[in-house]
Amino acid sequence: MLKILIANFYQKEMEMKFLVTFLLFGLFVPIGLAQEGVGNDSNNSSTPVLVNPENQWNEVSYSMFGDVSSRRYNFDSDIIFRNGNTYLELNISTDEMGSAWEGTGQYFRSTPNQVFEWIDDSDYLLYDFSLNVGDTFIVQETSEWPEAIELVVTAVDSITLMDQSKRKRLVLECENGVGEHIWVKGMGDLQGLLSVKKSCLLDVNENLLCFSFNEEVLYQDPDEGECWITTSTEDVERRELSIHPNPARDIVQISGLHPNEAINYTIFSNTGLIISSGKTRDHTLSVGTLPPGLYLLELHTQHQKVTKKFVKVD
Repeated sequence: MLKILIANFYQKEMEMKFLVTFLLFGLFVPIGLAQEGVGNDSNNSSTPVLVNPENQWNEVSYSMFGDVSSRRYNFDSDIIFRNGNTYLELNISTDEMGSAWEGTGQYFRSTPNQVFEWIDDSDYLLYDFSLNVGDTFIVQETSEWPEAIELVVTAVDSITLMDQSKRKRLVLECENGVGEHIWVKGMGDLQGLLSVKKSCLLDVNENLLCFSFNEEVLYQDPDEGECWITTSTEDVERRELSIHPNPARDIVQISGLHPNEAINYTIFSNTGLIISSGKTRDHTLSVGTLPPGLYLLELHTQHQKVTKKFVKVD
């Protein structure tokens, strides 16, 4: 009888230990998944996760009037539950030293290939890294952005970070022809973490300056030499941009830029229709196929936006 009682007691003790272990695993596995695999090759089954408290984004916004606004983003380590899933709150700091963090009231979660934000009491698909060339991504309608926008995947490759690790990269073009977005797995949009929600809008000029993991900078914008840009408009370099020849027959050359400086452009007809758009580093635009007429050329540098008129001739 004593042996039976001891055996029963031991069995119940083991069952209790298993139950506690199971509950603890279920409670903490979301954080563990959020931290595994950062910096590994995109083809590896252990992949970088975007919603991770160890990640930090340094971003900047430029207004058409030359105003500059820098900020940092990271995720809080405390998890919350929504509809059976775990989310982390996005924090923001506008302090250059990275203090004075505040919660944004925006909550996100990651799966190995997708990132969701909790919006309007449901999951909003922010990124999908399982897309292939030719696939379409829909920037969904929300209470903040009432119009859906389509992005088409034009390239899928990889990018090498500063620690020599590789991340999957997707290039997506706006179906309305306004430009392109570049996504990097575990980092998001190179225009900014939340820029995908404002995709293909002409008046949005945002940029990811640096991305860090565990306080180590893994990515820095090659066109910028620092991870923070002052908010003082006195320090913003505003140059006089010009175009030539004008009238133009085959090409339009942009002057006033630094060598190899990237510049975004959009060509409009004289009625306001978008003819073409993109980015150039050699500062030369091909206009040979345009019909003769008057056109508007909108130029976006990192610090300003200007509009020039040119005439296309035969």
